[in-house]
Amino acid sequence: MRTAAALTALLVVTAGCAVGPDYQRPDVTEIPVAYVEDASSGVTSAKASQAWWTEFGSPELDTLVAEALVNNPDIAAAAARVLAARAQLKGANASRLPSVEVGGTASRSQTSLARFGGVGSFYQNFYTASATAAYELDLWGRLSRTRRAAWASALASEADRRTVQQALVADVVRGWLAVRESVDQLALARGTLVAYERSRDMVEARYLAGVVPSVDLHMARQNVSSTAALTAMREQELAAVRRNLEMLLGRYPSGAVGAEGPDIATLPALPGVPAGLPSDLLERRPDIQAAEMRLISTTANIGAAKGELFPKLAITGEYGYSSSLFEELLKDATNVWSLAGSLAMPLLNRGAKTSRVDVARANAAEAEAMYVKVVLNGFREVESALTADRMQRERRNHLRASVDHASRSLAVSEDRYRQGLDGFLSVLDSQRRLLQAEGDRLGAERAWRAARVDLIQALGGDWDEPVTIEDKPDGDMPRNR
Repeated sequence: MRTAAALTALLVVTAGCAVGPDYQRPDVTEIPVAYVEDASSGVTSAKASQAWWTEFGSPELDTLVAEALVNNPDIAAAAARVLAARAQLKGANASRLPSVEVGGTASRSQTSLARFGGVGSFYQNFYTASATAAYELDLWGRLSRTRRAAWASALASEADRRTVQQALVADVVRGWLAVRESVDQLALARGTLVAYERSRDMVEARYLAGVVPSVDLHMARQNVSSTAALTAMREQELAAVRRNLEMLLGRYPSGAVGAEGPDIATLPALPGVPAGLPSDLLERRPDIQAAEMRLISTTANIGAAKGELFPKLAITGEYGYSSSLFEELLKDATNVWSLAGSLAMPLLNRGAKTSRVDVARANAAEAEAMYVKVVLNGFREVESALTADRMQRERRNHLRASVDHASRSLAVSEDRYRQGLDGFLSVLDSQRRLLQAEGDRLGAERAWRAARVDLIQALGGDWDEPVTIEDKPDGDMPRNR
């Protein structure tokens, strides 16, 4: 009894001696209290609303996003990885529970009586039925560390899925904007071609009347030909961006999506640029959450690897029946039982297990470096997106003014040409400038809205609610200690 009591006390003491290290969030470089490229819209919330793409006011876009979230292959692959991580977590949980097995045997043996001086053979039957239970005591926290590593990996896979989902939604919106711009660019090219054809017809009539030289006619015809070539190129570009969008939707790339929709310039702008503390990124961006979960997992693996160097204590119990007659097998007179404890500790082959600790430490160091990189990259993306949002907005405003001036210049040039005050070269130059300015303005309208999409993605807007792991270890996600 004294021995049993001493052993129990020893187990209680050693069970609390879990091998480390414990996770601590790494210190990243000094983070400012506000973004260097800070927002000036006065919006205080740094949280993008759910279904933010609905701010574009396009039912077509809403339908496309919903379709992509259901049919995109990357989403399906990410969901499968989540299922795999959950299965690993369940396996790690099961390793901490007792295992119970039931079984039985039936055997028949023959013994020759000749060895005893007799004649013939002796036959003997033997039957058993038993249940065996085994349980390993987690003395050093090896099993709990393994479970914690699987838990963090499962959360990382969930964060990865949300990262894929956020990127997909942003890509669909950007792809839809590209389609809308390409539709408008094609319409611009076709409309310009019609205008140039009218201009050519006018010059042709003036040439036949002997009013203008042949060089004006050739310039007018060249203008029509180059614009017809531009129209063909715009048609190709539209087919390409449509197929890119269809790939995101999980459709066959037929080049038919986005046939109708609003003009790119008439789309409403998204709400004002959010302004928030940079530290928000550490809690909200799923890629940063995934990197931290992987660091937690690799840190726990160090403890699990260290636990392999310490003794393992397992308890095995068996209860069953044994009989030479099957009909007597389950009677009380034939029952047997056993209870055993085993203690095992590596002695001569510790080098292999020690190397696993070194590997785990190296993996954790790599995960820490990657975490720091992902954090810094998140801040870089926000700062760059803030800059792009501001500069693209300014560029769009300047190009709108450029289109207005180019339109006025063309009107003046055409009027002076009709009066014979200027040559056709002035009209031709004004036409080209207007076409270039209108094309650049359409591109700027898309680029400004795409920059806003980049900003929302960089800020880690809430595209959906995070999924929780049901059978996770006790305690919330670790924070700084």
